Amino acid sequence: MSEALPVVLLTAFEPFDGSTENASLAVLSLLQAECDWPEPIDLRTGVLLVATARVGSELDALLTAHRPAVAVLLGESAQAACVTLERLAVNLLDFRVPDNAGSQPVDEPVEAGGPAALWSTLPVRTCAARVASSGGSAALSLSAGAYLCNQALYHALRWAASCPGTDIERPSVGFVHLPSLPSQVARGERSGASQAAERSAADVVQIVSAAVASRRGHPQGH
Repeated sequence: MSEALPVVLLTAFEPFDGSTENASLAVLSLLQAECDWPEPIDLRTGVLLVATARVGSELDALLTAHRPAVAVLLGESAQAACVTLERLAVNLLDFRVPDNAGSQPVDEPVEAGGPAALWSTLPVRTCAARVASSGGSAALSLSAGAYLCNQALYHALRWAASCPGTDIERPSVGFVHLPSLPSQVARGERSGASQAAERSAADVVQIVSAAVASRRGHPQGH
């Protein structure tokens, strides 16, 4: 009997902050289409609302339904010049702009009494090296900020930590910020660097593949 493929959950966010697009959603759409994955996987996907009151329950539903071996959450950052792997989720909500429901928490915890910060459990250096070896560019970032992206990562890491088993057996969870799309910059919805969705999608394929492969050898790297 053949071994079951590892389940990989990829999530993206809806458009926010006045834009009609979200780079993460564009990339997810490409990856949902036919894609040549270097590591065979069972891909599951989900789209999260940009709403602080709902992102936790939405993630809970996705994670519980799919029980992924690897969960990579995708988001957009106008500060990102290339795909950027986040190392930490911090227990802080401090929104620069309101979410799509009009909420704008300031200096509030993601989880009252929770840990101040949580490490991503993706092998981020291995993932970045895999992107570079395939002709792309990837960077490491200290934290996922204090907006919905950070909240989602913190929540997913807390969920993974609650799963039974050892650290090695629990799901690998991380967050990848993607550059804005050229079309967003052209319309004036974002400023700064941009990257085509096709390039970002190719880099995410390498990140996911490195994360899946690493579970066989269990390397760690923050």
